[in-house]
Amino acid sequence: MNETAAIERRFEVIDGGGGGATPRVGRVPQAPTLAQFLRNRREQLQPTDVGLPSGGRRRVVGLRREEVAALAGVSVDYYLRIEQGREKSPSDQVLDGIALALKLEDDDAAYLRDLVRQPRSGKRCLKDIEPEIHSLITSWPLTPVHIHDCALNLVAANPIARAVFPHMEIGDNAMLSLFLDPEVQKFYRNWDKLTTRAVCWLRVYAVRKPNPGLTAGIEELLKRRERFRMLWSRPDVTHDNSGKKKLMHPEVGPITLHFQHMTLEPSGHVFVPFWAQPGSPSECALRRLSTA
Repeated sequence: MNETAAIERRFEVIDGGGGGATPRVGRVPQAPTLAQFLRNRREQLQPTDVGLPSGGRRRVVGLRREEVAALAGVSVDYYLRIEQGREKSPSDQVLDGIALALKLEDDDAAYLRDLVRQPRSGKRCLKDIEPEIHSLITSWPLTPVHIHDCALNLVAANPIARAVFPHMEIGDNAMLSLFLDPEVQKFYRNWDKLTTRAVCWLRVYAVRKPNPGLTAGIEELLKRRERFRMLWSRPDVTHDNSGKKKLMHPEVGPITLHFQHMTLEPSGHVFVPFWAQPGSPSECALRRLSTA
C-alpha cells in the first residue's frame, strides 16, 4: 500500500454509534473547561475596563472573581460554584450578568451557556440519508454539497462535489482529512485560516452535539498533530456557520467557494453546500468541472 493510500485509510469512518463496534463514550477531551474559559476572559480585562478603580498593585492578572461576581450581581460563592461547574442550573439572568460583566462577545456568551448546560451524552449518529435529500443535491449541477454524520464522516456528496474535492471520499472524516492529509494542506490556499476556524467551530459543535465518534476523532488529532493541540487548547469559539475555502484545484486552478454549515433535523446530519460568486472565474471553473 503506497503512502497516499495509507493516509486515506486513516480517514475512514470513525464510528459514531450507528453500527459496528461501539467506541468508548466519554466527554470531549482536553477542551478548555468552564473554569479555564472564565479565567481566560477575566484575565483579558482590567478593572478600569469595567469602571472599577485599579487599586494599585494587584497579585492577579485581570479581574478577581469577587469583582466579576459583584458586577454580575451574584455572591462570590455562587459565582465560584458556576465557574467550577458545581452549579448545574444557573438562570439565564445570571449567565447574562456574567457575560455582561466580562464584556463577552455574542459567540463567547453563547459558548458560556453551552459549557454550563452541555448534555452529558449525545445521540447515536445516523448514516443513512433520506432519498429525497439525495435527489435534491444531485439536481444541483453547480452547487457542491457534502453531508456528514454527527461524527463528521462524509456520508453523501453530489457529482460536482466529488469533482471539486477529489481528496474526499465517502467515509472520510472531515477533520482528520483537514489536519492529517499533507495533500489537503496544499489543496487549500487558506489552510492556516481554515484550520483555525474549523477548531473554533468544532469546540462549539462538540459541546452541543457530543458523541463517541466525534470524541474519538478529537483524541486522534490531539495525539497526532501539534497544530490541532495548540488550537484546541485555546478558548476561542465561533458560532458562525459560514466561511470561505480557497482551493488550488489540480485541473482548473484556483477556486474560491463560500460555504454554510446547516443541521438536518431530526437526523443531525451536517449539510454543507458550497457556491461561487455569480459571474466569477470560480463559477466558470465549476462549470468546467461539471462538464468534465
